[in-house]
Amino acid sequence: LDNDDVLTGRGTNPTLNVTLVENADIKQSTITPTLKGIETVNVHLRAQQTYTLDLQDATGVKNLSIDGVADNKDFNATNLQAALETVTVQNLHAPNADVEVNFLDKALNGAADKLALTISDVQMDDLVIQERPGALDQGYETINLKSTGDANSINTLVAEDLQTLNIT
Repeated sequence: LDNDDVLTGRGTNPTLNVTLVENADIKQSTITPTLKGIETVNVHLRAQQTYTLDLQDATGVKNLSIDGVADNKDFNATNLQAALETVTVQNLHAPNADVEVNFLDKALNGAADKLALTISDVQMDDLVIQERPGALDQGYETINLKSTGDANSINTLVAEDLQTLNIT
């Protein structure tokens, strides 16, 4: 996946599965693809570096799954244009790693935004799900958190505007 990629999804739940590895040639750590109509983005991180997936040019994304982040590294999904229905963080055994999912202001400006958040086999530092840094006045009002797999541990959950957190 690269900045020059333009991908269009068709059919029922168009899905992008991407594995991010270290790019020895250009050491690119921020990727800004153009995604149209892709509803599910599954990111598999297999690199010893911090990555940012900038979704400023993505429309139609409803579901985001993040699999694995190296310890002392971070993963950021940023500039989402619309609220997500689901976020999954899994197979992350990195107690010093952070995951951030940041939205544009207009994406979470409703009064009853809801997110289904699943964590599975996760030991991590910070999980941040809110409007992108700078504004911080919009967020999900309700997060339904489902914990599965082995014991999960998140040092800090940061969620602007959160009023209800349901944990199962």
